[in-house]
Amino acid sequence: MGRWLAVLRRMALAASALCSMVATSYSGAVLDITSIPRMPGHTESWNNEETLLYMSPETPEATGKALRALLTTDGWTLYDSPPYEQQTEESFKIQDFKKGPHAISVYVVAAPAKNNRTSVQYGIYPVAEPLPHPKDATELGFSLRSAHLECISAQTVDQLFEFYKTELASAGWQRWTMPGSDTAKKPSGSIRTHFIMENKQPLLLILSSETPGRTIVYLKGVPHEEMMAEYAPKPKPEPAAAPPPPPVVADEDDDSPEVDIEALIKGVIKDAMKPVTKPTTKAGAKPQKDAVAEVDPPTVAVGVLAGNAAPIPLPDTAEAIDHDADDGTLEFHSKSNVPSLAEFYRAEMKGLGWKETPGVLKSNRLMGLDFRKGKSERIGFTIHNMTDRVEVSVRGNVLKVAEATPPSDSPAAPNEQPSTAPSSDDQTSIGLPFEAPKQYALAELEVAESNTLPVPKPHSSVGTLKSKFQYAALASLSASIETIVAFYRRELTKRDWTEDTAAADIKSDAAILKFATKEGPAVLKLNRSSSETNIELTVRQKSLAEASGLMPKSGNVKIMFGNIEDNAANITINGKTFKVKSGERAEDPKGPSIELSPGKYAFEVKAKGKPTQKDEATFGADEIWGVLIGPGGGLPLQMY
Repeated sequence: MGRWLAVLRRMALAASALCSMVATSYSGAVLDITSIPRMPGHTESWNNEETLLYMSPETPEATGKALRALLTTDGWTLYDSPPYEQQTEESFKIQDFKKGPHAISVYVVAAPAKNNRTSVQYGIYPVAEPLPHPKDATELGFSLRSAHLECISAQTVDQLFEFYKTELASAGWQRWTMPGSDTAKKPSGSIRTHFIMENKQPLLLILSSETPGRTIVYLKGVPHEEMMAEYAPKPKPEPAAAPPPPPVVADEDDDSPEVDIEALIKGVIKDAMKPVTKPTTKAGAKPQKDAVAEVDPPTVAVGVLAGNAAPIPLPDTAEAIDHDADDGTLEFHSKSNVPSLAEFYRAEMKGLGWKETPGVLKSNRLMGLDFRKGKSERIGFTIHNMTDRVEVSVRGNVLKVAEATPPSDSPAAPNEQPSTAPSSDDQTSIGLPFEAPKQYALAELEVAESNTLPVPKPHSSVGTLKSKFQYAALASLSASIETIVAFYRRELTKRDWTEDTAAADIKSDAAILKFATKEGPAVLKLNRSSSETNIELTVRQKSLAEASGLMPKSGNVKIMFGNIEDNAANITINGKTFKVKSGERAEDPKGPSIELSPGKYAFEVKAKGKPTQKDEATFGADEIWGVLIGPGGGLPLQMY
């Protein structure tokens, strides 16, 4: 077997070298962010190459729902990080969409300073591997950081196979086939095949029809070794009564096997260079079947692992158990087959009050199980046959909650009160009622990064903002203001940031902390919303701002004016009027600007043929702002 793996590796490298000659136009496309549909009646548009901001006249919820319908009509598909979870469809505040090789985020939030209109932000995501998906895809799971895509399609297995052969070929992928055997279809009607490209992991494509009109698509990068093992010949059993063969003395200089190998490699290269053709058969002859028929593995009863410390039941065949309570994941290996493990979890989770919902993956080699309890608790299992073992990965918030709760015979964590939640039919040893969301303690928070800045996890959402002389990290999670303050004081001290403790303003529902950094001043703003705390950590790049020549005198604020309208407009602020020509950039040092004392200022915009538009904003000391004139009047944007 080891010799065959080495041979197959050489074959794959030889064939994949040919793939570099195929054009990769699919991943080279550039998305114009201004081409993405916007809300009807939107105003105050601003954009750069990767971000688009505008105001919607509707509420945040109405805006989110309308944008989902608008983008879906335009060919965009809602997606989630795999595995896809149903709650993705229930959230309209932050939505992610995919279309062809592109992925975007859509973020909507109320803007009290803009007469309670809704602020909408589009952002373009960098995509590591732009895998294609069918236009009718639903329940789309897609990874931005690796080659992994799952979805459901109403098309047939054969239609989807043709789609992926065409789309992946246009992106530079070459289908991997063994000489003399081009079949990928199994007796069950499913398709399992691989695609290769130079300097990349092979792609495993699985297409399986769950029910008529519902086909599962699974596309993921896999190690070369895993692909090789699938194509290695299975050892043939030796006849029981066969006499032992006469001894043969091996000749170390005998290279005769290499002649066959080289011929095999040439055959693979030749086969990879020509298009896939259907095998021909003689008149009246029956089509050839696969050399080895696919047999459904038997379902064998699996016991429960004794002494299990994990928050969910484990089979007694589980090995290498890895539970990450912070990320809410659990992984292990097992020698039990996929159907046996699936039946084990169906029985065990049902006994604990969980209800199974339709999953995306259902085959004897790769199966997905999804369970739900109450209105908020969900957990997903992926069970994957890896040739020599079966790997199981589990994901769900219940894995965070159960691990974080101290045992009843141990003391509670510092600054944490014992749980007094009442019992209910929806509450078991591995779940909390959705009416009482988990509030994380400081000891349970792990540090992650967003825009090079620290954010606590596990978080429910994360994002970034960037302007000319400042950048920020945004996040939301279930933790108190006091806990988040303690987290940032701990983490920012490690980065040699110095807090201005005299300026700290900490309340039960909001907080502001100020820091000094090597780049310039930084501000942490926290506010409580429902059961979560919203975080905004902003760093102002003072040295860059000073070098630009745009900084105001100490203690003042500088306001610069730009105009994206087709015609010139006048803007009046603090009794002074400025004419701003069409196309004027707010960051142009030669453009119109004014320096003022910090405070709240009203301003009005007048343009030919339009009514006067009035607005106001609060400007702080030592800040730089741009006021951009657009269809809705003047839009204030902080640059520093």
